[in-house]
Amino acid sequence: MRNYFSVTQLFLALLVLAVVPGVLQARSDRTIEDSGLFFSVIADRNGFFSLATVDAAQEVLRYELADLTVSFTLADQDQSDFDNPLFCFDFGSSVDSSIKVRATNSSGHLVLDERGLSSDLEYQLNDSRFAFTPSGSTQCFYVGSDGTSEVAEFGLFGVAPVQPADDPNADDLIFADRFELIENRSVRVSFEGVPDSVVAGETFSYDILIQNTGDAALDQLAFQEVFPGNATYFPAALAVGEWTCEGTACPAQTDTTPIRLDSISLPVDGSIRYQVSRTVDAGSTGGSTLVLYAGAVDGAGQEAPFDVAQAEIPVVGVLQQFEVSFTEASPIVTAGGVFPEFTIRAVDSGGNTIKTFDDSVGLTLRSSTATLAVLTTSITWVDGLATISNLDVPSDVEGTDRLIRVEFGDVTGDSAPFDIAAP
Repeated sequence: MRNYFSVTQLFLALLVLAVVPGVLQARSDRTIEDSGLFFSVIADRNGFFSLATVDAAQEVLRYELADLTVSFTLADQDQSDFDNPLFCFDFGSSVDSSIKVRATNSSGHLVLDERGLSSDLEYQLNDSRFAFTPSGSTQCFYVGSDGTSEVAEFGLFGVAPVQPADDPNADDLIFADRFELIENRSVRVSFEGVPDSVVAGETFSYDILIQNTGDAALDQLAFQEVFPGNATYFPAALAVGEWTCEGTACPAQTDTTPIRLDSISLPVDGSIRYQVSRTVDAGSTGGSTLVLYAGAVDGAGQEAPFDVAQAEIPVVGVLQQFEVSFTEASPIVTAGGVFPEFTIRAVDSGGNTIKTFDDSVGLTLRSSTATLAVLTTSITWVDGLATISNLDVPSDVEGTDRLIRVEFGDVTGDSAPFDIAAP
C-alpha cells in the first residue's frame, strides 16, 4: 500500500516523523542498516539510497520552517542497483514552489540544488521511503540499467549515451541531397591524464574537459563531477586550491566543493577544463578502486544533448617486494651464455602491481649464501612490469641453486632457484 500526500500534508508528515525515535535517527557512521529511512530516484522498488546523518546529534531529514526547505544526505552504498553517484539538475521548476528539496551525498557533493516540488515527492509509510520521480524539467545522472541489460551503467537516467548507428541503406544509396536546417547541438565530457594506479598517501592529478562539439551554442549547460567517498580509503571532498578552471565559460566561483555548474553558455568549439588534485588517505590499503564520474547536459527533455565520463584508478599500497619469474617453466642456463627471458613485477603487500613504479633497480646473481656477480642491463618499466632479455651470464658461475635478486633500497625479490651448467 502506498500513501500519497499533498504538499502541505507531506510537510506536516515530515515534522511528525522527524521526532519519532528510531525512525529518522541514524548513527554518525552512516551505515545502511542503521538509517531506517530511504530515498529513491524513481517510484518503484529499484534504486534505494540510504539516508544518513552528518553527526549523531542531527536528524536524517533537516527542514527549515522559514522557507519550507527539506534537506538530507545520502549514505555510501556498496551494493545497490543504483549506487553512488547521483546528481540532478532542474531546468524548469518554479522558484516559488511550496517545498524545495536540497540533497547532498556522503562526500558533501550537492546532488539536488533546492529543487522545487509540487506533488511529485511521495512518502511511503510501508517502506519508510521517499520516492522522487523526475519531472520533464529535471535531468538526473546515476548508475542504473535501461531494463534490457543486467549491467548497470552510469548515464542520464541510468542509461549511457548511445551513438546513432549508420544508415542501414547506405550501401544502396545512389544519390542524396542534405539541407542542414536543424542545429546540431552536442557536448563531450572526458577525463584526461588519469593515472594507471595510485599509492596510499599519494596526491594525484587529472583534468576534466567539457567541449561543445556541435555547430550551435549550448545555452543551458549543466555539469557535475562526482567522486564517491569511502572513508576507509579516500576522501571525496575537495579543499580550497585543489582544483582550477580554464576557459571563457568558467563559473564565477572557484575553490568550492564539489565541481558543479549550471546555466552556463558554451559557444561553438568552446571548452572548459578543470585541473583537479586529490590525495589518497595514507592509511589506505591496496585492492580498492577509486571511481571518477562526470556528466553534462544542456537543457531538459529527451532531445537534450548530454555526455558522461567515467574512470577507474586502482589503489595500491607501498612497494613491498619484486616478483621475478622466467618465461620458460624450466630455464636452461649456461655459464658464459645468455639468460632466458624473465620478468620483474613491482607489487605491494597484497600482490597488487604498482603500475607507477619506474625506478632503477639493481640485479645480482647469487648462490644460496653469497653474491656471485653484479648483472648490468637496461631496464624499461611498463605499468610496473619489466621484461629482461639478452642478459649475459657471467663465466665461472656454474652450480646449483642459483637465483637472480632484484634490489631497490630495502626492498628485494628473488627468482626461483635454477642451475647453471658449465659451458
